[in-house]
Amino acid sequence: MGLAKVVTEFAKDHPQLRVVAAVVEAKDVYETEQIKKLATLPGLPELRAQLLALINPPTTTLVRLIATPAGQVARAIDARREKLESGT
Repeated sequence: MGLAKVVTEFAKDHPQLRVVAAVVEAKDVYETEQIKKLATLPGLPELRAQLLALINPPTTTLVRLIATPAGQVARAIDARREKLESGT
């Protein structure tokens, strides 16, 4: 709803313009308050960024949790190999 934002911002600078209604996709009619609410919604890129910010940290944590035991096993095997190679 980028148009709602543009028109609302324009109306702030030009008080003689009053938005009283809008038709969306030739079927939905929005009144003034609904248009103002639409204008305050974030755009698609912002919504995508917010969604990614919500998904990314748990995913990263999950990957770390899965990788940790494998790393510990690899370090234990390497330590055992070094011990056997040194002959002690």
